[in-house]
Formats: sequence, structure tokens, C-alpha cells
Amino acid sequence: MQENKERFKRIYSSTALRHGIRVWVDTETGVEYAQYDGEYTSGLTLLVNSDGTPKINEEWKNNNL
Repeated sequence: MQENKERFKRIYSSTALRHGIRVWVDTETGVEYAQYDGEYTSGLTLLVNSDGTPKINEEWKNNNL
């Protein structure tokens, strides 16, 4: 039987008043995403390295996530 594992894992969270920022890791690919929640807006974006390639979580690379 396959393990029931969440697709995304939150690795960072910061909130202030009605705003929040979270960083998520896709547990299948290791790619990191930033999420912003505001009072009237929200967004999700891919985090990239300086060369424009997707940022891969180091813990995921080492099978520690």
C-alpha cells in the first residue's frame, strides 16, 4: 500500500496583521514556491536561482524532507 503523503510541505511562515508569507516545497519535485496572502490579494510564485532555474530544496535533495 502506498504511503499517504502530502504533496506540499510548508517550510517557512511569517505573518503580520492581515498579511502572511509562506514557503512551500513540492514533495515530489523539490521545487520551492512562495505564497503571499494579503487583506485583499494573494499570490503564489515559483522561487528561482540567480540563473533563472527553479530553486530545489536542499533537504529534499538529501532525502531529508
